[in-house]
Amino acid sequence: MKLKPNYAITIVLIILVVGIGGAVALGLWNTQTEKVPITFTSGENAGEYNPSDIRGSYTFEDISVLFEIPLDSLGKAFNVTENVATFQCKTLESMYQKSPVEIGTGSVRFFVAAYKGFEIDPKDAYLLEAGRDVILSEGSPTASQIDYLNTHFVTASELNAETTPATNTESGTGTGTGTGTGSGSGTGENADKLVKGKTTFAEAISLGISQAKIETAIGGPIPDMSMTIKDYCNANGLDFSVISVQIAE
Repeated sequence: MKLKPNYAITIVLIILVVGIGGAVALGLWNTQTEKVPITFTSGENAGEYNPSDIRGSYTFEDISVLFEIPLDSLGKAFNVTENVATFQCKTLESMYQKSPVEIGTGSVRFFVAAYKGFEIDPKDAYLLEAGRDVILSEGSPTASQIDYLNTHFVTASELNAETTPATNTESGTGTGTGTGTGSGSGTGENADKLVKGKTTFAEAISLGISQAKIETAIGGPIPDMSMTIKDYCNANGLDFSVISVQIAE
């Protein structure tokens, strides 16, 4: 039996409507993110999502939906130009592994907090200069966040200086002086600014951090002194931006 074109179109539309309706009813069709961070429980931001709970698995689209920040702004802030919506926060660590300062999930947490004007512990997070500029031009940072932003960013020239060399040795030795231009005199004095993506367990111990403290932070014995702390964290599902601060406190 041959169906007239009008009937065929009507039947297809009915099938689509019924199919989507059934998927919605079964929870299989979802246009919103399934990520649900914790909320602030007190203060002027009570009830708002807390950026401190952003995980490495969150995509920029998740963050855009949850915190109402334009995707374009997120991409611009972290220099992500392709597949911005599906870009996961944890990818920043490998993307900027040769940066003189740590750029990772912790950076996203503080970016979101400062963009929205939510006060959280920045945990020594750094941003790209572009990220700072996005916040200052589009966001609603508090006065204290503005002060922090102006001393915790890395410039494009510093990034280029660190990523150009073929070996990692030179970029590692230049960390102290390179960071100092953006963060002031505190870089050489605080150990947490020295525990970076290329820091090995042996190097951390040479900075005066005890092996016992490191093993407490990572939750087990050090498997290999020559292994970088970041590689260990990535292999064991740990957040390097959090562990590095715990080790150096």
